Amino acid sequence: MADSHTGVAFRYAGFWLRLIAAAIDGGIVLIWVWLLGLVFNVNITSPVHEGADFYTFRLFQLVALFTVWLYYAVMESTTTQATIGKMFMGIYVTDLDGDRVAFSRASIRYWMKYVSIVIFFIGFLIAAFTRRKQAMHDMVANCLVLKR
Repeated sequence: MADSHTGVAFRYAGFWLRLIAAAIDGGIVLIWVWLLGLVFNVNITSPVHEGADFYTFRLFQLVALFTVWLYYAVMESTTTQATIGKMFMGIYVTDLDGDRVAFSRASIRYWMKYVSIVIFFIGFLIAAFTRRKQAMHDMVANCLVLKR
């Protein structure tokens, strides 16, 4: 399918491919956060967060948030243009012209995902219904997710 904006033929990654890639990345992130919890002596499965004082727990949260952001933003802005989950599914992130995105744009795309979470995941679900299979964070960051 040719993009009307650029005339370039793009193969957009659909909702289900993206969902599976997100599940893979979610597993990777969960393992990473669990390992960080061990380093910080924080039991991430406990609602009381036994074993860590308040400040240690807050530091753990900040480090976890920072490193997860870096995982997505760095991987999507480097030459792979994809996280491990996206690579596994054969999809990648581009700008509207099909070019690699800058770290700043990948960062905007990442942080906008939290807006989608707050509005009951609607920002993610719209990818199933838009012409270019864009979720809200893709639209805000002017990105596409394409098949290889």
